[in-house]
Amino acid sequence: MRKRLIVLATALAFACLLDPNAAFASVVPVTIEIGADGAPVGTSGEGWTYADGKLTLGAGHAFTFTGHALNVSSENLLRNKGVIEDGTFVDASQTSGFAVRNEAGGVIRGGAFTASIGNAGIIAGGTFNSDPNDPTKSYVSTSSGTITGGTFDCMVMGMRSGAIEDGTFNESVNIFKGFAINGGTFNGEVNSGNSSNLGGSICGGTFNGRMQNQGTIEDGVFHGTVQNASNNAGAGAIAGGTFNGYVNNYDGAVISSGTFNDGGENNNVTNDGTIRGGEFNIGVDNGGAIEGQGVFNAYVQNGYMRFGPDENRSCTIKGGTFNSDEIDNFGTIEGGTFSGKILSRGVIAGGAFSSTSSVTSNDEDTTTGGGTISGGTFDGTVTNGDPDPDYNNAVLTGGTFNGSVTNHGTIAGGTFLSDVTNRGVIEGGIFENVISDQGGTVTSCAYPLRANLTGLSIAAVPSAMPKNTAAGFPAEPSAALTAAFEKDGADANLYQLSANEGYLLPDAIDVRCGAAGQTLALAAGTDYTYDPATGAIAIKKSVVTGPLLLAAQGAAAPTPPVVPPTPDTPETPDTPDTPAPAPEPETPAPKPESKPDAPKPLPSTTDSKQAPANAAALAATGDAPLPQIALGIALLAGGVTLTCAITMQITRKKRSNRS
Repeated sequence: MRKRLIVLATALAFACLLDPNAAFASVVPVTIEIGADGAPVGTSGEGWTYADGKLTLGAGHAFTFTGHALNVSSENLLRNKGVIEDGTFVDASQTSGFAVRNEAGGVIRGGAFTASIGNAGIIAGGTFNSDPNDPTKSYVSTSSGTITGGTFDCMVMGMRSGAIEDGTFNESVNIFKGFAINGGTFNGEVNSGNSSNLGGSICGGTFNGRMQNQGTIEDGVFHGTVQNASNNAGAGAIAGGTFNGYVNNYDGAVISSGTFNDGGENNNVTNDGTIRGGEFNIGVDNGGAIEGQGVFNAYVQNGYMRFGPDENRSCTIKGGTFNSDEIDNFGTIEGGTFSGKILSRGVIAGGAFSSTSSVTSNDEDTTTGGGTISGGTFDGTVTNGDPDPDYNNAVLTGGTFNGSVTNHGTIAGGTFLSDVTNRGVIEGGIFENVISDQGGTVTSCAYPLRANLTGLSIAAVPSAMPKNTAAGFPAEPSAALTAAFEKDGADANLYQLSANEGYLLPDAIDVRCGAAGQTLALAAGTDYTYDPATGAIAIKKSVVTGPLLLAAQGAAAPTPPVVPPTPDTPETPDTPDTPAPAPEPETPAPKPESKPDAPKPLPSTTDSKQAPANAAALAATGDAPLPQIALGIALLAGGVTLTCAITMQITRKKRSNRS
């Protein structure tokens, strides 16, 4: 039985968590009548007491106030630990301080309040007003409490660990670190933090008024202006949300995510802090830094005409995807991906510019070092400088250019893999194609040298490699050979031709200059020299007016005659020693009848070097130890035989003596 009660109690508690109204339904309803003097009729009742001007509402009861309005003030305080269902509450004295304290565990579900309220419990409903004639202006302060509903026509403050989950707020709302807004409709101004205190967290809600953020915005819909600011305690952060109004991101503040849309008021984003992410469907004016993974689908201006040259240079774009139709750059672009039209009066030091992009770079004295391209990859068209001589001070010092380039200013470096039209000055760079000269000047540059070789290899002589890397030349030799051009230069490009294995250096080489199909043969001895003995090549720099093609074919090296090897005289094998003849057995003497048989004489062993009959075969193998081993075995066998013979003779003699 007790287990069943525990289960029922647990289920009831869980149901109350799912539906707070179920918990309220269990409280005892109580009605308190208020007299014409604004005080309760009587001094106590079930769940409440009124003494010394203070009304206390106890837990476990739901109170409804009837009759007149209850007069509350800091001197005539209402303390609630129960549930307020309805009633009218007015601070007639208009003094400062809380007139109503909703204690921890207390709930306000209804009623009309024109008085300051300190909330440590739950406000789930009711209307909260501010008397326009009240100099102190009534407000609601939630500290460690929660607002889940109600209509607020007065200021609301939130701090510590409290939260706003829902409700309608028609006046200003101020929250601080530790407090969260998770929902609600805010028609007035919302301030998260102030000049010296960090704000709270905004994780949801609809904001129709101005927002001042020195905390964190993670979600929500913002139709008014949002000012993301910093203070002495820290900086504001926008990490999410949808923004349909103006957004000002101040110095020190950060935007890392969010969606920024056109709200129909020609709104934009002004950034003096840092943008690290987000989707921007409205214009962005950048006076700070853009980096990271943001996506920009509308106009972007980097830097300002009104800024000084040094201030503009510090306005940077270091990352992001820019799908903007147009970008004005007064600052510095160091990274990012661009697909539209870029008009740069500043510096481009990096970035990837797609084939649909077009870049125009010019110096208008708005940026320190302005009108400079020093890096980046450009797949679209690039115009360096302006046809007007007063605005053609642009300088191009680096970058890789896969699209066509028109030069009105100065090219001092870079790699150009497509057509280049020159109306200005070229004094450096590596050019894949012949430069189209339309009234410009080329004093120095470099072109590729391509070699068509058979059985040969070529390398640049290191001492001849150009050292001016700022002009686009490699500082050390590489597999991609280049040839330098110097107008009226007396020096030469030096190379070394080497024969591969099985080949000889050719007697002559062919060197041509120009584009494919329009090459001009260079004159041997005049435009270049070649030494067939050493493979040294020298091509005058003054004649390298386009890409070079060097062709050479190595001669096959003669094959040396094959000398047959002299046959070696075969060694005569050692003739084995002729074996000595086997000794003849001695004829034994006749036995005397009166004497025992004498022992047979032993075979002669005088010549220990004499080999047995099969020693010749062993010696024929050429192994010296084999005859010796065979001889040893023969001697051992002979000794054993002799011992046996002697033993037999002695035995016979003994038998004879016994008989």
